[in-house]
Amino acid sequence: MFVKVNLEGYAVGRKIDLNAHCGYGSLSGALQSMFHGFLSDGHGRIVTREDEEQLEYHKGKGTVKNYILLYEDNEGDRMLVGDVPWELFVASVKRLYIAKDPRADKSNKK
Repeated sequence: MFVKVNLEGYAVGRKIDLNAHCGYGSLSGALQSMFHGFLSDGHGRIVTREDEEQLEYHKGKGTVKNYILLYEDNEGDRMLVGDVPWELFVASVKRLYIAKDPRADKSNKK
């Protein structure tokens, strides 16, 4: 099952096969590799809801989250990837979006 992935600020998207992944961690890693050269010169990180706790732990150690992974479901709503169980996500996802995390800008200004 292929879905299109768009990176904010770039007109051209790519496709990824969701059946090749068994969970959010695998998907996030594949997208990280796929868009490595476009994510803040390779230093950005794509996060899902599952990554939130781990990143909060590393926040004081210099790890900054730069991008969030959103998906559009079959009703046209956009939600953060990881909010629903993997099986429900695969059944309802129509498109993926990688967007700059608005929270990262706020934490960098402090």
